[in-house]
Amino acid sequence: MQAKTLCVMASLSLVVLAGCSKKDDPKLTVPTASASAPITAATSAAPTATASAAPSASAASSLPVPWEKALKEGVAYDKTWTPAYSIYRKAGGIGLSITEAYSYCEGQGKALCSEVQYRRACAEEPELGKIETWTGSGDAAADQLTVVGGGDCMNKQFVAATDKKPGRATLCCDRAIGVRTEYKSMDFMVATQKHVGAYENALKGRDPLSLQDLYHDKVIFENKVYDRTKLLEMHKEYWKKVPQQWTQFDWCRVTMQTGKDFEGNDDKQFQTDCAALFRIGPDVHFAMQRIIKGKSSKGAAAIIYIGDVSSSSAPSGIDMKTAIEKGFIGADPSAAASGSSSASAASSAPGAPKEKKVRVGVLMVVD
Repeated sequence: MQAKTLCVMASLSLVVLAGCSKKDDPKLTVPTASASAPITAATSAAPTATASAAPSASAASSLPVPWEKALKEGVAYDKTWTPAYSIYRKAGGIGLSITEAYSYCEGQGKALCSEVQYRRACAEEPELGKIETWTGSGDAAADQLTVVGGGDCMNKQFVAATDKKPGRATLCCDRAIGVRTEYKSMDFMVATQKHVGAYENALKGRDPLSLQDLYHDKVIFENKVYDRTKLLEMHKEYWKKVPQQWTQFDWCRVTMQTGKDFEGNDDKQFQTDCAALFRIGPDVHFAMQRIIKGKSSKGAAAIIYIGDVSSSSAPSGIDMKTAIEKGFIGADPSAAASGSSSASAASSAPGAPKEKKVRVGVLMVVD
């Protein structure tokens, strides 16, 4: 079968599904050595996904419609921190596809709940466990989405993005991105939320001015160095071709790395590996994305790298001076492209195994 390739502009990320590893993801922000506020620990147990679909029991729940519950900031069973938020059950939202569920929550000024948001709420209100609902979470290695509930709080299943079930509900939450990091400063957590949220909103709003403020003068995308102006042009072209697009970050793991700035001086860089739900036209993917922020002439850190998390070439700490001089990092992208063309031709031969690849990025390619 001949490979089908689509090159368009997307919300920045690179994913190779066949080789994607289930790793935690980092994110960017200014760290503080000591915690400025205590962080609350939640005590819910870790759920186990089941292969078979759990029975939908949305109608069996005694929770009224509408219903909502407020939760304080805190840490979940998997050490993911979330800020304070509320979870909502409202009229409608039954039997929707994932894109319809996203729009349903967005129409109410809310968002799909992450699995962590649902688990934390269900630990305090077990009746939620009877409601089978979409979440904004998933399994990046398998490119599947997480459905929870339909029995009790521990029910969990991974489904294809095309899955749709008549009795499945849609619970909505206040927008909150999970943070995983060894830096336990509340300021660090909140700043991470702010930075990642600003990037998500700029992509979703197709806002080049906001992206311009977030990007450095030079940005490495798929290991190639681009001028910020060129990257913004690529965004605009993508938005024209694919008007139906959005990004919802699930959680991000944040680490600090030492790299080099444009002048070759040591640069403390904020690396965030994020799990996210991406819509590209009619398709929805759950994938990982690495974003690195480095020193900026503006004073605040700016994005210098966007790329794959699973790839062996994904760096930890960027030497921007050398990257700009070469025009790329790692292997020469032009040589890699030439090699991949030969490999693609070989793999398209009858009987040859085909590696499934999805790149959700400025140049989005689906093989």
